[in-house]
Amino acid sequence: MASTSAQARLSVLSKHLYADIEQLQLQNTKADDAVRPAPGGGRGTLTVVDNRTGKKYTVEITEGGTIPATALKKITAGGDGAGLRTYDPGYTNTSAVISRISYIDGDKGILRYRGYPIEQLAEQNYFEMCG
Repeated sequence: MASTSAQARLSVLSKHLYADIEQLQLQNTKADDAVRPAPGGGRGTLTVVDNRTGKKYTVEITEGGTIPATALKKITAGGDGAGLRTYDPGYTNTSAVISRISYIDGDKGILRYRGYPIEQLAEQNYFEMCG
């Protein structure tokens, strides 16, 4: 029965969340209309020179300014042939997903949801705790 109770609380919370978001009358434009600079400079290519072998590799850069980590697998210098791997302790420069709903730039302290600064959303909304 605990599952039914949890589902009921989740349903109530969801209704509050969606109602509050729909009722927001903020000065910002919609997220789809917001003009954002392309992170990392946008689409293009990156040339990597492996100084161990002298070989050059071209890696595609996405519109979001990212490169797929798997693109580095083609850079090998012998051994087991597994290719390079990325290592990012603490995930300080790892992009797990591309989102059109939220935007995060931790270095600049930016967190937006649907184009709205999270601080503005937090100040103008409340959420009741269901018990």
